Amino acid sequence: ARFPFNISQQGIRVFSPSFAIRRREPVVEVEDRVMPTGIPGLDELLQGGIPTGRTVIVSGVSGTGKTTAALQFLVTGALRGERGMIFSFEESADRLRRIANSFGWDLNALEEQGLIRVVFVPQTDISLDRDLEQMSNQLEEFRPQRLIVDSFSVFLYRVEDAATQREKTYLLATLVQRLGAVGLLISDVPADQPGRVSRFGVEETVVDGTIVLSSEMVNLQRRRYLEIIKMRAANHVTGRHRMEISARGLQVFYAATPQADELAEPVPLPFGALAPLLGTNLYHGGAWLLRGDPGAGKTTLAGQFIAAGLAAGGSALLLSNDVPVFRARRALLRVGIDVDAALAAGRLRILDGFSDEIGSGDPEAFLYRLAAAVAVMPRPLRVVIDSLTPQEVTFDAKAFAWLIHRKNRRYRLPDVTLFDVMRRGSDHVSADA
Repeated sequence: ARFPFNISQQGIRVFSPSFAIRRREPVVEVEDRVMPTGIPGLDELLQGGIPTGRTVIVSGVSGTGKTTAALQFLVTGALRGERGMIFSFEESADRLRRIANSFGWDLNALEEQGLIRVVFVPQTDISLDRDLEQMSNQLEEFRPQRLIVDSFSVFLYRVEDAATQREKTYLLATLVQRLGAVGLLISDVPADQPGRVSRFGVEETVVDGTIVLSSEMVNLQRRRYLEIIKMRAANHVTGRHRMEISARGLQVFYAATPQADELAEPVPLPFGALAPLLGTNLYHGGAWLLRGDPGAGKTTLAGQFIAAGLAAGGSALLLSNDVPVFRARRALLRVGIDVDAALAAGRLRILDGFSDEIGSGDPEAFLYRLAAAVAVMPRPLRVVIDSLTPQEVTFDAKAFAWLIHRKNRRYRLPDVTLFDVMRRGSDHVSADA
């Protein structure tokens, strides 16, 4: 038989036959369950998480959030009582702890509790077969449920032979599958080749999944994206999705479209101000559009629409784009709403469209954060946006039409009504009334 060996100052060392033999043993059956990543939005894309026993490449150019995603995945598991291990070939243990602390994650405390183990090997000290044996031994001893190799492309950087790259990737994936764990292999993509999904072009053919992080400049702002390229034998949402790196880590802007009961009866929608024109036989489930010139009374009518909903025992969400929240409150007071009481009862919420809470300059962020606000409001619900003019003048026609279509399609529900205010002459909007 042939076994790998290494020549050092201490002489020749042959790596253990048991390590080579274990590679050829049959792979154990993997538990039929998924492991949540802890990254909001990504677990929804994965329909719960990554299936156990899987190895996934997380790739992207420098600065796209790969190490942050890996640490978030590791810390999420530790907080659930799951052991995690990271083999780092770039960042020292102290550096990783500082990165984690910047997001509020106490990596050192989790290490002391025996939930996380950090193994740092400087790039200059990498010895492929020796380090693979060390990984195998430590995995066998620590038995982690979550494994990170950061970065896998640095680990293999001296290997030029594609067959060897593939073999070492397969070996590591086999070790992960044996444990019934989930492994994330971080892959650095060259900056001049952002379209690649891995460093060497062979790793993604061996592993079970590939997640690509990317970024681009749009209107002088850097926008980050995540895409699940593949997840073998697992349902997932395809396509590229906006994400951001916040003070709490990565967050993917994805929210599944609410599914309404096809047999559900729409809830009545009282609105006395327009009863002489529209009658009283109105119901939730539609999208209204109010257009007019400045000073024509659009904000007043929108306030009356909110007041009618609160008076009927419903709730309202007001997104104030044109004026600050204090002025929006005064406008609601003028139409007879007890604003403080409604806010205290949780039946009214006023959002500033220009705050970081909404992000009005990014259509995907806007829609995601609006969805998050709608999700926590009591029903029946009236959603008023006064107005959509900032979005119309900021986004190009295609992006604005996409935003309106997605918003209206998502919330045409039996207990929700949308009420958009816009200036006269807006042509990119569809509505029911």
